[in-house]
Amino acid sequence: MGGRPLAGGGQISIALIGFFLVIFWFFQTMKAYYGTMVGDSATPGNVHWLIAGGLFFGASWIWSLVTSISLIREAKTELPPPPKPPVIPPVITKVPPKM
Repeated sequence: MGGRPLAGGGQISIALIGFFLVIFWFFQTMKAYYGTMVGDSATPGNVHWLIAGGLFFGASWIWSLVTSISLIREAKTELPPPPKPPVIPPVITKVPPKM
């Protein structure tokens, strides 16, 4: 929406990587906990996946914040004033017909 497709694509890519890392950690953890119900002695999911996913997701948010601030600063720049209309009215070259 801001006219920066490369920045937007990078932000969504990094956010999705972080999301899938967190989901991977979640499924590993749930598999381990459900395994304890049936007698398996599985260990819970590695917390490193959760931390990595959070860092990726946080990085995408920080990138979007920097991009948003940049867009706001660009929008605040003043445009030059519009040209002033001429003060002298135009000369009428055709005289309207008399009625």
